[in-house]
Amino acid sequence: MKETGMEERFDLEAALRSHLGYQSFRPGQEEIVRSVLSGRPTIAVMPTGSGKSLCYQLPAVLLEGTTIVASPLVALMKDQSDALALRGIAATFVNSSLPDTERHDRQERIRRGEFKIVYVAPERFRSASFRACVAGVRVPLFAIDEAHCISSWGHDFRPDYLRLAEARGHLRAERILALTATATPEVRGDIARALALEDPRVFVSGFDRPNLFLEVLRVPGDEEKLGRILALARKGGPGLVYTATRKNVGKVVAALRRNGVLALGYHAGMDDAERTEVQDRFHGGEAPIVVATNAFGMGVDRGDVRFVAHFDVPRSLEAWYQEIGRAGRDGRPSLALLLFNFADVAMQRRMIEASHPREPLLRKLWEEAREMGEGATDALAERAGARPQDAQVALKLFSRGGHLERGRGRDAQSFTVSSTDVAFDDLGIDLETGAARLLHERRMLDRMVRFADEKSCRR
Repeated sequence: MKETGMEERFDLEAALRSHLGYQSFRPGQEEIVRSVLSGRPTIAVMPTGSGKSLCYQLPAVLLEGTTIVASPLVALMKDQSDALALRGIAATFVNSSLPDTERHDRQERIRRGEFKIVYVAPERFRSASFRACVAGVRVPLFAIDEAHCISSWGHDFRPDYLRLAEARGHLRAERILALTATATPEVRGDIARALALEDPRVFVSGFDRPNLFLEVLRVPGDEEKLGRILALARKGGPGLVYTATRKNVGKVVAALRRNGVLALGYHAGMDDAERTEVQDRFHGGEAPIVVATNAFGMGVDRGDVRFVAHFDVPRSLEAWYQEIGRAGRDGRPSLALLLFNFADVAMQRRMIEASHPREPLLRKLWEEAREMGEGATDALAERAGARPQDAQVALKLFSRGGHLERGRGRDAQSFTVSSTDVAFDDLGIDLETGAARLLHERRMLDRMVRFADEKSCRR
């Protein structure tokens, strides 16, 4: 059981210095830590780079038991586990990037209570073996990072986050903390409802980052964009370049390399080992520039990123804000550059529409998937007369209800139907919510375009 008044028992400044090596709290951190220690459910909205992770790391080392941190950020899990180990704090992570034997070994050590902090991907709570390994562990704190992912109205909705309320009960967690860098009042309400938080304390920090210079440039085409990116890379990094598509990742990487700039690409189509290598080379200082889709970035634990450039317009202001927040986390002057033209907007609109296939097409894809039993995404798309991206979205929907399993890593384009006797109408797909989500995404993009096209100061 949690103890009331616990936050008064600790000299938090001394604990901060001795355990984590910081001399003082940043604005907002101490109040959040005290709220967590008091046992009251807490929601913290803090800018990227303001030290959100400290708000669960410090309570974790002060409380008895194993703190569980749910996070979608593979890069952050490894980086923070390594950093905590250097401070003498036992930490680990469990996600799909681990070989089966290593994952089993770590889960056995979690079962024995050997770790103070365990980072886990939300989808891990689907695993019976993981649920079993934490069943007998005392969990003084359940921290949920990137909590906006639980909201269907957020810019990065992830269905596995909806399992976290159930996971909280399974863990019998004594305290709960939800953290995010971007959450509108509507999204904050969604977080509280989805996690069943009773009377949570909500902390919302200021969002201005005075050391970030925001620049939006209207450019006529890709050649001008590539020239701007090259000039920026030559001026000095480290830097991140975001694109909307994997194709554009390759285009920008090739242009930089042709001109003598070492750049690495990163996107969800790469396997876990390839992505881990890119992360390690970037964080280790070997590669100064990473060009990526939005698969890269949440959890980038590098303070000296001097610029974040967007080759394509993002889908929402919230996504743009979160991505530029990776620049200048060390407080030094840094640049956030958006290269804008209206052709990008048309591309994003097409991608939004493609991410919401209509009901007749979904029905056809399910019929063909059932008949195939197993196979490749491209083959399914061809049989149904659909585009590959339509098939990919449909397979995600089918897998959410456990009716289909999708491959991982290099087998990510494969699938196996586990419920061939289930009719489409029994899949539990919420078509009405899907239609509302489509309308919401259109509006978010329109708001981003108005911002990019604004002539006055954008702060």
